[in-house]
Amino acid sequence: METAGVSAVGVEFSVPDFTLVADSYGMAAVRAQNTVDLCASINDSFKRGESVLIEVDETEMMKSFN
Repeated sequence: METAGVSAVGVEFSVPDFTLVADSYGMAAVRAQNTVDLCASINDSFKRGESVLIEVDETEMMKSFN
């Protein structure tokens, strides 16, 4: 909106909680904070045999590489 020159009146933009959105649709969801969590989440999702949303916090994930 800002790049189009439109003022945001009465609106607050934020990133949605994707795990809550997935849960509201009956979909499994997990948060991966580091590479160990991510690998475990991927392996668990294959075992479930259903869709699983894996939310990754890129800021926290990058700390695993430092």
